[in-house]
Amino acid sequence: MREDIISYLEPLQHILEKTRMVAGISNQFSDITRLREYNYQAFKSLQLGSMIHREATLNYYRDYMLYHMVEIGIERGGMTHFCMPEMHILLDYCRENGTELLHTLQAYLNCKCNKAQTAKVLFTHPNTVKYRINQIEEIMGIGLNDQDTVVQLTLSLKMLEYSRCFPSGSN
Repeated sequence: MREDIISYLEPLQHILEKTRMVAGISNQFSDITRLREYNYQAFKSLQLGSMIHREATLNYYRDYMLYHMVEIGIERGGMTHFCMPEMHILLDYCRENGTELLHTLQAYLNCKCNKAQTAKVLFTHPNTVKYRINQIEEIMGIGLNDQDTVVQLTLSLKMLEYSRCFPSGSN
């Protein structure tokens, strides 16, 4: 379904690039009575996309839903309330030791916990990735084979990325 939308909007992307403009695209909808909600989604995708992925010309709300959720969470209680506590342990360790473990974790999660794919993305040997993942698990005291943990870590990383783009916690 998404590929159909992207191919449909491809001519628009060329026009946007040529005119140096950007657009926000809401989720698909069929209920016109919810137009206000979807207009807001388009606005948020444009707003968040221009801050997080400045080079993008088409910003799909689907790509920024988690960021929007994080934004709302931060506005209501601060990042530390929603970020996995173990993430702070890893952040402190990386700061103190100057390691690439946080970057490795992010790549690993983006590669759907596939060590071989992570090694390709990081341009490193698979054994290096395996070693780093073991280090991460030991430092954080967690297992990356648990789906709930992976989801919580992914959301925590999104929160950290969002807080770097919007340091004050709101926009």
